[in-house]
Amino acid sequence: MKRLEHIQSEDIFESQWPMFSMLAHAPLLLMRTQLTDQLGRATFDQMGSVRSDSVQVVIPGQGSPAMLTGPDEVGIIADFIAHVARHTRTSPIVCG
Repeated sequence: MKRLEHIQSEDIFESQWPMFSMLAHAPLLLMRTQLTDQLGRATFDQMGSVRSDSVQVVIPGQGSPAMLTGPDEVGIIADFIAHVARHTRTSPIVCG
């Protein structure tokens, strides 16, 4: 903790909206867990307002990190990837 004493909280929490705006050309899936303290609800809502074309999901009853164990969460991600793949000239990312 001593190494972190010199860091001021305003140094950490600087707004990055210009960088967020650089994603305007890309499809966007916004996900947040209901119980997280890493991404506040107000910021998440503002992100959704700035990108009203985005898919916005709040995973209920979980904190961070999201476990993504339910079929709904996994299905949302899979559906988003499939939608993007159908509407772009690129192939979806394949992991595994």
